[in-house]
Amino acid sequence: YSEKKYWKRNMYYRFRAYHPYDATILQSSSSADGIDIEYRILDDSYDLLLASAKRYPANDGYGRVQMKFKHALCALKFKIAFNTTVTPATYTDNIIHFYIKGLNAYGHLNYTGFGKDEAFNWSGTFNSQDKLYEWTGDKTFGKGAGKEPTDILGPDKYFFAIPQKCSDEANGHTSIHLFTKKSGGDNDEIDHTVNLPPLTWEAGKIYTYTLLVNKSDIEVSVTIEPWLTKQVPVDIYL
Repeated sequence: YSEKKYWKRNMYYRFRAYHPYDATILQSSSSADGIDIEYRILDDSYDLLLASAKRYPANDGYGRVQMKFKHALCALKFKIAFNTTVTPATYTDNIIHFYIKGLNAYGHLNYTGFGKDEAFNWSGTFNSQDKLYEWTGDKTFGKGAGKEPTDILGPDKYFFAIPQKCSDEANGHTSIHLFTKKSGGDNDEIDHTVNLPPLTWEAGKIYTYTLLVNKSDIEVSVTIEPWLTKQVPVDIYL
């Protein structure tokens, strides 16, 4: 504000915030009662955080407003491992290309309510053709049978995803495409493709998929854990 604003004792105040604040995602219909946001997987790769609060000075006082930010997206991790029955010397041992097809690539979020009534309502547009979360590189995995799974992105790094149902029956399968090099240094690629089992991804959760490479197929398992909030000692002033 260009000048100080003072609390009025018997007024109700509503606050809503999002991060990162410089992202051009806020729609003109947004207000303190509800935020409309757009998020595109192909263009956006940041963790979207949202917060809301209400204040009635007559009961709540005039202190700082506490804004508890929550994850509006979900996080994905992908790990690759050989089955113990596979012999790497005669199979493949380097991940060189990775992407996913069959997701909601564009999402619209309506963030409403306060406290117990707070709600993240996502709607999306299914995309079956574009290569999403595409990664290229050269990571070695499975040099020894039973080795710990190799994380595509590495520790504490995630793909951010719009909450949705993967492998939705109405739209089609969500598929992972994994390319490896042949053993012995050949440049030929081997394409491993597997469909993810149907699962509803929820905001504020981390989904870790482990792909167990067999001789003729890939087994998929998933673990789910809460995406914990970290305390950051920073005050934001308006």
